[in-house]
Amino acid sequence: IADCTAGDSLLHEGIIIESTTDSITVVVKKILSYIYDFGGITPYFKEGFCKVRKGARWGFVDVSLHEVFKPIYEEVHDFSEGFAAVKRNGLWGFIAANNGYPGDLEYDEVTDFCNEMSRVKIDEKYGFLRSNEICDDFSFSICIPIEFEDALPFRLNRDYTAVKSNG
Repeated sequence: IADCTAGDSLLHEGIIIESTTDSITVVVKKILSYIYDFGGITPYFKEGFCKVRKGARWGFVDVSLHEVFKPIYEEVHDFSEGFAAVKRNGLWGFIAANNGYPGDLEYDEVTDFCNEMSRVKIDEKYGFLRSNEICDDFSFSICIPIEFEDALPFRLNRDYTAVKSNG
């Protein structure tokens, strides 16, 4: 099927395969494969969630195979730092790992959270959101105003980025 290292999960032909850290036991759980279509991608779990598709819409199941976010989105990104970027009606926003919807879908573009930051775009201007993970209250706020002509996303273990303003 594929190589799994300890703690990884892989979905293959409608079956979830999980490897454990304390044994070579492989736990196999069947998924009703006629429910979900994976759109040509190899399904996998990231931060405990797997992207699933019904028709042209995407959602997420958890490792218990519960549909925690219904397939209502045009596009979805993997979870990153507790959030997944989702697109609906042409606009992007985020859903939180704690089953929360911390904000409206209002952005033209977003990047996955990295170093607690996400680059967002509204009306051809860029800015940044900062995640606020306090006591399982997954939310975010604008920390760098959405006023730049261009901006590079933050990268892992780098506390700075570049922005372009006024040409």
